Amino acid sequence: MIDITTSTPIITLKPYDPSLSVATQDFGKMQSRFIDKVSHEMRTPLTALKLSLGVLADNLPGDTTPPLRRLLGNALKSTARLEAAVSDLLDLANLESGKLQLRLSDGDLAAMMNNAAELIRPLAEDKGQELSVIVPHNPCPARFDPARIQQILLHLLNNAVKYTAVGGSIKVEVRPSEDEYCVFVRDTGWGVTPAAQETIFERFYIPDGDSSVTGYGGGLGLPLARALVGLHGGCLRVASTGIPGEGSNFYFNLPYTPSHNEFLPNINLCLPALLPRRYILVSEQEKTGKLINCTKQQP
Repeated sequence: MIDITTSTPIITLKPYDPSLSVATQDFGKMQSRFIDKVSHEMRTPLTALKLSLGVLADNLPGDTTPPLRRLLGNALKSTARLEAAVSDLLDLANLESGKLQLRLSDGDLAAMMNNAAELIRPLAEDKGQELSVIVPHNPCPARFDPARIQQILLHLLNNAVKYTAVGGSIKVEVRPSEDEYCVFVRDTGWGVTPAAQETIFERFYIPDGDSSVTGYGGGLGLPLARALVGLHGGCLRVASTGIPGEGSNFYFNLPYTPSHNEFLPNINLCLPALLPRRYILVSEQEKTGKLINCTKQQP
């Protein structure tokens, strides 16, 4: 039992030790290396499992019962989801270590948006959702990494389908402005409360919600999407009242020509979520880190 009447201090606060920040950085590097190692180790057996299941699916006997076919189909879907999660982990590790680079080329952003929407459309149709794409009549030429832009759009669209109720609607739109494009993904889903509008971009964050909604994922899609937008010279944001049914509006800007180089290293990222937060209590002053803040407002 502790005598709370004594004036003797129970804890003596020590002065701020700069070595703690060094230790934190070392821990972050160890964490990134661990994620990178685990991701690589999981990728090989997952690839073998995916190929084996694919061969089985292509060579099922004609008299295979429907329950067995559904079981194999579910195994294929689960393997694909796990493979995507491992790929996201590896991308995040490469971002933090500075290994990830964009492979830029000239392309049509409107065509990219149409392609991404068509990939997601079957998921929306399964929930009776209306998915519409609004793009200019003319092409939207820009310089970007096609694979990464598609990855960004698929993460945003997948979330929109996931958190929108049956019969809801999802709208994808691109608007050209003076020197950049503004891309919007709107839905009529749960919405994001003002308090959570930065938290959702933290890695491994999964919102609390209705247990009837399945397939949350690992909380990697949004932080990764924001990081990839940052690599292109833009920033991903969200606007929402947080009222269920009023939905969310995720939007980002994409400069017409972010770089003339074939490869663009990941510098000056808008990444408030990729580094672990650390709080140190000191006796004389409080030291806190500041997050990078995107100053542009929603158009």
